[in-house]
Amino acid sequence: MDQNTPSPAAAPAAKPVAAATARARPWATGAGLLLPLAIVLGLVVVLVGGIVFAVRWALFTEPGAQWVLGRVPYIEAKGVKGALFGADWQAERLKLTWAGGKASLLLEDVSAEGFSWSWQPVASTWLGLDAQRMTVRKATWTSGPPSATPFKLPGSLGLPIQLQLKEARVAELVIDQLEPLHDVALSGVTLDNRAGAAHAVAALRARWQGYALEGAAQVGHTAPLPLQARLTVTAADAPVSVGDSTVRWAAVMRAAGPLAAFTLDATLRGVPKPGLLPPAIDLRAEVRPEQAWPLGTLNARTEELARNRGQLAAAAAALDAEQQALEQQQAARQACYAGANPSAEA
Repeated sequence: MDQNTPSPAAAPAAKPVAAATARARPWATGAGLLLPLAIVLGLVVVLVGGIVFAVRWALFTEPGAQWVLGRVPYIEAKGVKGALFGADWQAERLKLTWAGGKASLLLEDVSAEGFSWSWQPVASTWLGLDAQRMTVRKATWTSGPPSATPFKLPGSLGLPIQLQLKEARVAELVIDQLEPLHDVALSGVTLDNRAGAAHAVAALRARWQGYALEGAAQVGHTAPLPLQARLTVTAADAPVSVGDSTVRWAAVMRAAGPLAAFTLDATLRGVPKPGLLPPAIDLRAEVRPEQAWPLGTLNARTEELARNRGQLAAAAAALDAEQQALEQQQAARQACYAGANPSAEA
């Protein structure tokens, strides 16, 4: 018998080895299936980690802030120092544009201090910002040409950001063609989107053409957008308190009511002479911003003005200046709208 031929007794010994190999195959098959899954999970982890790193780099580093602001549409930035979501940052120039670039807000030499961000502080609000101080050397607001469509107030003033700004200062504020305001100081600036709350400026001070302005304002962010505002005008060298006996004259304006039709009360008072009532002008008007001519009913009352004309002429001119500018803008807007809608005049 050939020595290479297995004996009958040795042949059955190979069967246990084959069975063991068959039993090991399910583990190998499972490992083969888990390997692609592990690769996919690893790629997901790397991808998520990369996204987190990129977002953190963009929002919390100075190079990231420069990269983002250089690519966001409608924003021009120059000389940015600090992170977007950092506590402090500065910029030589920030310009926001809209209406196809015809309207803009330009801020020069901006400095921000004590910024603290939060995510979704209240319902329907993306971001929250608590800030201590913001200063701007010069701010220029450009409204652009009059629109061919009538002005329409929004139904809501709700915003995607919740803001608490303790103090803001603007050395020079230019609004279109008006004379610039100087030393504008705001305190208690609030954008509050909570139910029943309002957007507000707790205190405002500024100088304009030799006059001192002081006021406050708030407006609700849901219909009917209730407005409460106050503005006091005195000579720039007058005491801060209007009640001081050395104040030669003072003009006080108050606005109250729904933003679409609010009441404006204006009072101008001079120093009384012995035995005479103080010279005064009292005006009350209904203001409708959506109308081509915003002033509705107008009531006026005067006392002792003939005795003090020279003293109050400058004050009256100051009150008229901005109203004249608004009238010119409204007239231009109305003419533009009439030109775009000839049938309306017919």
